[in-house]
Amino acid sequence: KALKKNGVNVFIFAAPDVLIERLKKTGNRPALRTDDPISELPTIWNERRGLYLKYADFVWDNTGGNVEENLDRIFD
Repeated sequence: KALKKNGVNVFIFAAPDVLIERLKKTGNRPALRTDDPISELPTIWNERRGLYLKYADFVWDNTGGNVEENLDRIFD
């Protein structure tokens, strides 16, 4: 709520299966520091998605992985 009150919130998301593939490449995600982060990711997604959507001013699907191409939509 504080974020909503004090700024613009952008929820950039990707499909969980795409995030899992990205995670396999890097393996370095602070929020997923468990023995099995790949199986934890869908749980975190399901828990947080509703709140992220509720407080987002802008939402877009970054499943394709190209954030830069979408920045103009926010700042127009």
